[in-house]
Amino acid sequence: MFKSSSQRSTLSATGGIFFLAIPLFYQIEWIYIFGLFDNQADRVKRYTQILPSFLKDPGNASWLFVASCVIAMILFSVCLKHSRKTMKFLCIAMLVLAGLLFLLLLFSMM
Repeated sequence: MFKSSSQRSTLSATGGIFFLAIPLFYQIEWIYIFGLFDNQADRVKRYTQILPSFLKDPGNASWLFVASCVIAMILFSVCLKHSRKTMKFLCIAMLVLAGLLFLLLLFSMM
């Protein structure tokens, strides 16, 4: 299916970046909205207006973002096995970022 291991690592890194971008985008968006309004009710109202209809429930959004981080970590770990040194450095950095975002999402669910 894949011609070489570098092609496999590039594909898994690209998929990992895509899955990492989903929760990262929404966290950055929440930080931006947090600065716009004075009270929590207005912040939550504006944040839920931006989300798609199936993510209006905060529980659904949190679980989707946690699952997305887990998938990104799996793809970056696959990338570590089949890549060269420069790609390994990128995969390790993205794996650390995905792990930190995963912990942030888990602690925000408490």
